Amino acid sequence: MSVAQRTDQGKLPATKTDSRLMLILHGLSPNLNPSDFYRLAPNDLSSWHSVIKKVQQQRNPTTLEPLGRYHISFSTASAASSYRDRLLRLHRLSRHKLRSPNGLWESSVPPFLKSCSGEPPTAELDAFAVLPGSQPAVDVDRWRVSARNSWAKALGDVVHKFDYGEKPPVVLLHVYPPTLTAEDVFRFIREDGVARGCRWKVCPPHHLKPETRAAKDTVDGDDAAAAQKPSFGYKDFDTLEKQQSRFVVVCATEAEARRFHRHWNQRNLTAGPGDRATRNVVHASIINW
Repeated sequence: MSVAQRTDQGKLPATKTDSRLMLILHGLSPNLNPSDFYRLAPNDLSSWHSVIKKVQQQRNPTTLEPLGRYHISFSTASAASSYRDRLLRLHRLSRHKLRSPNGLWESSVPPFLKSCSGEPPTAELDAFAVLPGSQPAVDVDRWRVSARNSWAKALGDVVHKFDYGEKPPVVLLHVYPPTLTAEDVFRFIREDGVARGCRWKVCPPHHLKPETRAAKDTVDGDDAAAAQKPSFGYKDFDTLEKQQSRFVVVCATEAEARRFHRHWNQRNLTAGPGDRATRNVVHASIINW
């Protein structure tokens, strides 16, 4: 569906005080950080930090796998509209540069793609990391902020049992092939801590077993329908395998989470006796929630 078709849905009210407005961006890289969105700040607004309330990547509530969809909530309708317009303009500018046959693309930039403040196109694109010019379209929806975020709620149900605060730093481990248990992974973590002479300040890994996850992610009015659906489809073997290979590790501090991520990402774990030993590869990622 095109941008023109999608952005008219859920029209924003003309108010300066509505704090429940958000843009939903679809089809982006799952590796973006909130800072990538804040870097789009135009010169006519003093700081996006004063108008962007939150940037949150959406995840599958069953597997915690990133979906490439981001919710950006704003303090005012005008800020949301301004941000959307700037995002779409910079994407078109990036596509113009990509289609230019030579390096003199700036001289042929149409006036409607130039910044009103006179900022050079090259400087604008240097700060544009949200999506590449090779992507043909941007899907943007405008909604009131949903009070329910199923993946964050499901993760909260996991971490509440640990004494590290309401929203502690969390690292998601994807261990493949899915042959290790949570006890196996924790044993590797403990042994590594002994070997390095400094135990890891993390809680025991929590295995994403099917019965621990909630229903599919929804927005606003879809919650009631989703509540009637089973939380786990037994025929979804791909989802089952992803759950069996994923572990949530709650960390004591942000610094510890970053160290744990760097140390364990792409780590090889060998388990089992002799010829039956298996090599499992660990992919680690920090969950920003």
